[in-house]
Amino acid sequence: MRIWHALALFMLLGSGLMLGRGQLWCEDTPSPPDQPAPNIATSYDFPVNTVRMYQYDLDHTVAWSSAGDELTYQQTLKWTFFLRAASVADGVATVKATVVRVAASSQGPGYERSFDSRTPPPQADPLFGHLAALEGITLTLSIQQASGAVTAVEGGAALIARMEALMPATQPGKPSPFAADLAALYSDESLARWWSALLVLPGSTAALPLTVGQPASIERTWDADTFTLRLPKDGIQPVTLANDPTPVTGTLGDLTGTGTVSLADGMPAVQTGELSYTLTLKALTQTVQQKHQLRWTLSTVKRADK
Repeated sequence: MRIWHALALFMLLGSGLMLGRGQLWCEDTPSPPDQPAPNIATSYDFPVNTVRMYQYDLDHTVAWSSAGDELTYQQTLKWTFFLRAASVADGVATVKATVVRVAASSQGPGYERSFDSRTPPPQADPLFGHLAALEGITLTLSIQQASGAVTAVEGGAALIARMEALMPATQPGKPSPFAADLAALYSDESLARWWSALLVLPGSTAALPLTVGQPASIERTWDADTFTLRLPKDGIQPVTLANDPTPVTGTLGDLTGTGTVSLADGMPAVQTGELSYTLTLKALTQTVQQKHQLRWTLSTVKRADK
């Protein structure tokens, strides 16, 4: 689970004041407007009480060799959410982010799995079941209008509690076996880093974080509204992906990426990106090199498109 979330970093990514499932809309909630025309991003306005729906699509392909076989796995993630600005003051917008749907799939040699929070499986899904906790969750984001940096998030504790309830311990009264991972991955601080990566604006010097506990980050440079991603010049240290029962480390290499960002009416409009890299995994004396390719799109959608 930890690896899935680290690789799906761009998702979020994230999402807590609970709203009832499917009960977001009411008579005094303004409907999202038709898809606005995007323009070059400068700074966020976030008009107060403007509601806009977004869809985030992530496609992630992993390939490697094992015992002479070439293996390829593909994961997809579709994440639908609303943004509504509650207030704007002193260059900071307070924005409510509400997740309304999450869908995911994973396929590879001999297996295929899919998940949709609108039609959850009758039995607990050990791979995707925790994603059901995202539907209906609301986070409160504090966003720097000039850079898109998210300086604070409220709601991570509610999300963690919902995920722990979906993945309980086998013994009553014991904490979820995933409690430590969830606390690290979905803390308010981690969610703030994820949202900062999603809402970044041209010129921002904020780097893209790699994973929890890893100080190094992917560098992002700009040319107008186009960004380029690369590893730090000094490289990075191996990332610890697992400790027990067998330690597993991973080292990133050959990383290249690019993308674009645009706004519409002072709010996010479109972000596209692609990233490729190698991940060299080492467990005891075994070493495997994976090739990863990610493509993602964030865009506004009409209510009927969700």
